[in-house]
Amino acid sequence: MEEHCLSPLRKIQNLSPEQKAVFFQIIKAADKVCEKDKNLFAQHFDPNGTPKIVDPSKEHMTRHEYIQIGQDYLNKKHLNAILGFIGGSIIRQKNNNISGLYLSDLDMITVYHPEDLPTPYKENIAYKKCPIDAYCENTESLIARLDKETQEGHCETMMIIADSVLYPQNNSFGKKIRDEVQAKLAEGPLKITEAKEEELRLAITNSLADLQGSNRKIFQYIALANLMESLADFYLRVNRKWSGEGKKIFQFLEMNYPELAVKYETVFKKAFENGEETEVLALADQMLSPHKGFLWSGYQKEL
Repeated sequence: MEEHCLSPLRKIQNLSPEQKAVFFQIIKAADKVCEKDKNLFAQHFDPNGTPKIVDPSKEHMTRHEYIQIGQDYLNKKHLNAILGFIGGSIIRQKNNNISGLYLSDLDMITVYHPEDLPTPYKENIAYKKCPIDAYCENTESLIARLDKETQEGHCETMMIIADSVLYPQNNSFGKKIRDEVQAKLAEGPLKITEAKEEELRLAITNSLADLQGSNRKIFQYIALANLMESLADFYLRVNRKWSGEGKKIFQFLEMNYPELAVKYETVFKKAFENGEETEVLALADQMLSPHKGFLWSGYQKEL
């Protein structure tokens, strides 16, 4: 065993001076790589190997830096695009010196000629430490998407464009689209169809039935989560207000009906924490009553 351990050293001693020089250069290079890895490990883990929690307050960028990242992303990843809309919550602030936490993301739309991008797609990428959600469209698909949002009352793409930074700044097509989007947002969505209104009333009614009919907490939580989204979406849509998905729905509710939004948050918070269903049922009844109420029977839809 001892002889086996020493044999590599004896082999090194038998090398020529030139071979020894090359060998030790390799050792030094390997040592540098190990040191780099060790430093990188120390940044993210403690001595016991436990991941460190990053303090977001120490990791931030200004709005101007976010815009630069967006522009660089367009230049490097979408060189053939005719323009890009750089958006997101940090961009809407308008103050270039305002800071965003390191987890703030950019919402972007890239626009191509149809022959350069026949099939639109969505891309999620971490670019220069910045999460980017990008909708890659062509001129025709973008217009079709905006028309669809006007009909459906959900304005995710419109919101990105309305408050975005245009790149290049003087692109005439981009300016025209942004002006049209801002006008559409001010006007409001199209009136909800009777079929869609019934569909949303049914979804709310079914969620209430699930909530009342389950003894398991996990099923009650699922019903509450579905109800929390569908009820607010319904109320916004029937009143010709813009809506969205996920957290955007509540933001729109808060924007248009601030007092109702406070009650909404309080009632659902109690329901999740204490299983209090009575106030949820009363709130749903209040919001649906002016619009034919719950839909327990009589619904039909072609398959």
